[in-house]
Amino acid sequence: MVAPHYMYSQVPPDPIDTQRDIAIVVEAMVDSSGRVYSYSILEGPQDPQVKIRVENNLLSSVFTPATVFGVPVRGHVVMTYTGISVKG
Repeated sequence: MVAPHYMYSQVPPDPIDTQRDIAIVVEAMVDSSGRVYSYSILEGPQDPQVKIRVENNLLSSVFTPATVFGVPVRGHVVMTYTGISVKG
């Protein structure tokens, strides 16, 4: 079995601002066509603004789907959003 791999985003990613500039760890479920159909935030802030930004980024992302013996299948991938946003 080969896990899904991130390929590209159809639109520029939305920056995700957090109060503490900490990493956000997300588990995304990827279907056999390489699109995210569900996700959960494993670590990091889970306020509504962060969830909206994560969801927008995932919905525009395209993955190489997981495969079993060369046949595309559903799979999951763990992604980390990190960065420091400087305001001022």
